[in-house]
Amino acid sequence: MDNSNQNTEEENIFEAYFRMNNKLIFMLSCYNTDYAMQYIKNLNNKTFKKYFKVFKPQNPKEFNEIYEKIDKRIIIFITDLPTPDLYSFNFIKEVFHIHLAIPQWNANAKEYNEYLSNIQKVSIQKFINVKDNKNIYNDNIEERIFQVMIKLVDDKVNNNNDNNFPRMSHTGGKLFLYGSRDLIE
Repeated sequence: MDNSNQNTEEENIFEAYFRMNNKLIFMLSCYNTDYAMQYIKNLNNKTFKKYFKVFKPQNPKEFNEIYEKIDKRIIIFITDLPTPDLYSFNFIKEVFHIHLAIPQWNANAKEYNEYLSNIQKVSIQKFINVKDNKNIYNDNIEERIFQVMIKLVDDKVNNNNDNNFPRMSHTGGKLFLYGSRDLIE
């Protein structure tokens, strides 16, 4: 039978990854989860056409419940910082983790130092550092998140990523984080 006349739609990288692995899970962490949620909701509605289910659990144990209950695991989790040792799934192998690093408008020194201490303990594939210190919406940030998501999945699909997390020094070189960084002015 000749299928040359059939109308075929090319699958995007996310659909291809899901077809091969039966799951597609992103975690976007951010000191201010409301700020991160603003971008992900817009991306999911506008770019992904509501392809992902977006969750912002308050308790890290809720991640496991959500993971177990969703038949088709096409998920974006929003969290301040993930707690991989509490998850029933393999955080390193099953999740694409992006951290949106934004200026700390309301953080006192103690909270900020605790945050930096905790972030050193988590593997992150990509840091997106936002230099804009205003709490406003910015299309460049949304576009960068979208491009990073595509790149992370593409690297995994094409075996360009062996799950190593590069070491990156924080400003001043005293703090080492695991993940590569993009800077958005």
